Amino acid sequence: MTRLVLCCCIGILTFCNPSFGQAQLDTFYVQSTFRTPTLALQTTYQHFNLSFSGSAVRPMVLQNSNLSLGIRVKYKKIGFALALPVAAVHQSGFGRPKTFGVAVQLLPAQYFLQANFQYIKGFDDLSVLETQPDGGFQSKSKMMYGEFIGNYIFNHKKFSLRSALKMINIQKRSAGSWLVSVPVNYQYFTTDGLSLPIKDKPDYQFNLYRSFRIGVGGGYAYTKVMGSWSATVLMTGGMEFRSLKFSGPTSDKFKSEFIMSPKIRVVSSIVYNKPSYFLGLVGRYLPGLEAADGLNTRVENLSIRLLVGRRF
Repeated sequence: MTRLVLCCCIGILTFCNPSFGQAQLDTFYVQSTFRTPTLALQTTYQHFNLSFSGSAVRPMVLQNSNLSLGIRVKYKKIGFALALPVAAVHQSGFGRPKTFGVAVQLLPAQYFLQANFQYIKGFDDLSVLETQPDGGFQSKSKMMYGEFIGNYIFNHKKFSLRSALKMINIQKRSAGSWLVSVPVNYQYFTTDGLSLPIKDKPDYQFNLYRSFRIGVGGGYAYTKVMGSWSATVLMTGGMEFRSLKFSGPTSDKFKSEFIMSPKIRVVSSIVYNKPSYFLGLVGRYLPGLEAADGLNTRVENLSIRLLVGRRF
């Protein structure tokens, strides 16, 4: 599995490498700030829900929501962002969750590649908090969440996805574009043993959940420009291949399932963009549902980010 993840990442990085060509922008629609060094501050609200459910029981919902502060630096073709949590949101009071995130972007002309990594330690078990107010914090639960998304923009001369999501370039006129999207997602969750009765297995326990997904699809993005303000909506979907594995605390054997299923991704932004500075609000919602051997896993990843930046 590790080799498969590595090979997919290398393949997407190669596909989206800047050496694939630098198409000319239509300057009537897009003003280039691509090679301008940029420094930005950002604050992000991250809501991460992970729920497990059987066919005949209420779901176990693990939540980690936080507010983070970070910095973003871009020099020529590469951007780097680092974020650290400063406050937990809806914290139970019985433990302090920890989150660490890193993001990297490669930004050639026709392509848009994002790589995000999150490490999460500590979840509030909402299903326990409803009946046991003095407990419910899963301090030993940990999750690694990695995501790689490559997009090809057909109307890249008139439409800048970089302007809408990263405030790189300035969209001067309203425009849209069809996209081809290649998402890769890796999730690795461990705990000290969760009991979750499922159909035909009332004593079922697991301490490891692992998921690898790779898909291909497409969608459409459109930016409405109003002076220095712009609003963008992006929706992509398609089919993806998933590999799921579960492991119990008393067994080293893995349960593996291979699934083909649809995937939807929604991203939107509101941006105030000037040549020397910018202000942007970017939101994205990534729902996910996986099922294997009577055990359903749902991941909901919602983020809302505010950026304030300066170009030099």
